[in-house]
This record gives sequence, structure tokens and C-alpha cells, in this order.
Amino acid sequence: MEIWKSRAPATCKFFSWLAAQKRCWTADRLQRRLLPHPAACPFCDQEPKTIDHLLLGCVLARQIWSVIMGNWGKPHWTPEPEAELVRWWTSLNIEKTKRKETWTVITLVAWTLWKHRNDIVFNGASPSVSTILRQIEAEGQNWRAAALLREARSLPTRLDRLSGSE
Repeated sequence: MEIWKSRAPATCKFFSWLAAQKRCWTADRLQRRLLPHPAACPFCDQEPKTIDHLLLGCVLARQIWSVIMGNWGKPHWTPEPEAELVRWWTSLNIEKTKRKETWTVITLVAWTLWKHRNDIVFNGASPSVSTILRQIEAEGQNWRAAALLREARSLPTRLDRLSGSE
């Protein structure tokens, strides 16, 4: 599976694998076990919260992917609202020489979205596109320093200019 071929840290790969298996503790999973759960997505407060919606389909997540994919010159790779993680990830027509880099960035973005979701749920933070983009850029710089990301164009620069103001 592509997840394990990325250069992302093991924790992030493991999270991506759990997300691909739909094993993350989102509202849909809590509901199936009759546990207390929020009624809607913490990002958009509209849809039932599933991992696919949270990472790909939510309007906030799609804004993040739109910036990242636009930076790559691949706006057509932005996930559709009903996208499923594994189907979307495997449907991308990635050049062989760019696969590891692409899979690593996809893992970074998904991981950052998940961490922002947790900050909202557990710490009362507010959903913010600009905050997520800044976190992706900061973590991306750390990953570059560790030689996990190699291409200069992997992530957007000047994120405030790209994402607009909130």
C-alpha cells in the first residue's frame, strides 16, 4: 500500500493506515459502539463525521487540498466532497519519480488535519484554514530538515497569500 512507501514518520504512516482502514475514532465509529459522539463534523458542523469526510470531503479540508494541489499545478487532484481516502489516493496519476514525495505530502496534510480536529474537539480551538496551512508549512520544514521531504515545491510558501484572509 502506498502509505508505507512514503517517507513520513512512522506515527504518521500508522495514522494514515488507520484512516485508510476507517479505524480512527470519529463520530460514526463512536455511534456504532453506542458511545457519546458529536452530531457533526468539528470543521464544518454540517455533515456526519467520518474519517473520509474529515480528511477529504469537508469544505475546510477541500480548501486545504485546493491550496496544496494548486501549488503543485494539479488542481484536478483536489478531492471531491464524497471522496474516499483509499480510492482518491490510488486514483491520482502520479509520475513514478514523484510518488514518494507525493505520498509523503499527502500523509503530512492528513496528519495535520487530524491534529487540528483533535485540537478543536479536545482543546476548544476554532477551525481555521490559515492555522492548518501554517501548521503544514511548519511541520513540512521539519520534515525537510530531516530529509523526509526533498523537493522545494512540495509545500506552498507564503501561505497567507495563497489561502486568503479569514
